[in-house]
Amino acid sequence: MKIRRITNQNLKYFRPLLTGGRLKGRHNVIRLGMLTDEDVIAGAIQAKIYEKTADIISLYIYPRFRKQGCGSALLKVISGLVKAQGFEAVTGEFLDAPAAVSFARSLGFELFPGRNQYYFSLKEYYRSPLYKKFVEGREKSRMKTVSSLSSREQAIFRSFIKYGDYDPEWSTAHIEKGRVLSCMMVKPEGNCISVPFLYSKSSDRMEFLNHIRSLSGKVSGRVSNRDVIVRMTFQQDKYEQSFTRLIGGKEHMHKDGQYMTAVKLLQE
Repeated sequence: MKIRRITNQNLKYFRPLLTGGRLKGRHNVIRLGMLTDEDVIAGAIQAKIYEKTADIISLYIYPRFRKQGCGSALLKVISGLVKAQGFEAVTGEFLDAPAAVSFARSLGFELFPGRNQYYFSLKEYYRSPLYKKFVEGREKSRMKTVSSLSSREQAIFRSFIKYGDYDPEWSTAHIEKGRVLSCMMVKPEGNCISVPFLYSKSSDRMEFLNHIRSLSGKVSGRVSNRDVIVRMTFQQDKYEQSFTRLIGGKEHMHKDGQYMTAVKLLQE
């Protein structure tokens, strides 16, 4: 196996492996690819650089090359690269599952409780009192999609977010006076819609509601089957609690796992 830097010239070959592939910029992203001796692509890793820290956005190994040390090798090489450049830490996320936790600790990562993941059915949401009171029959949400933001607003949005895997046609943001007041990152996957990041500066439930109104409008217009599952990931308990109340209580929000925040200090 050999590891190579992913550049603009070879990026197209590795793009399917980079789940955070919308991150842009040569100066704030490091991408490495792993190939066999026959130049068959085996995996790739991508990290976003900020404040002397390399944050692992994606790490993917093709199934037939797993359990051969590929993931460990990519993490070790990228850690060595950023350490040589004076960086202080490598961070990332791992699912709170025995295999993932063991893998992270074997590479020297400290683990801390991170984001919680939940799911709910839009069919239940459409029948809820919340939908009938605030959404049904009203004009569509005026939340802008990320794709419709001005160039300046898109730059502000990209510099604010941490997680890069989203669809700009579905994701929404509220930006005023150069600041992100709220946003919801969305990635549709068939009849499942992932929301990897939800934010409101003031934890305003109406802000959350307007983002959901925008999402439900997208679903109604583009997905024929309204029995869609929405998977949401919350970084902070206050967002989780506010949103759970909006959806109609915990009976509609089902916990679907937790991520662990991983930190590895690059000491001498």
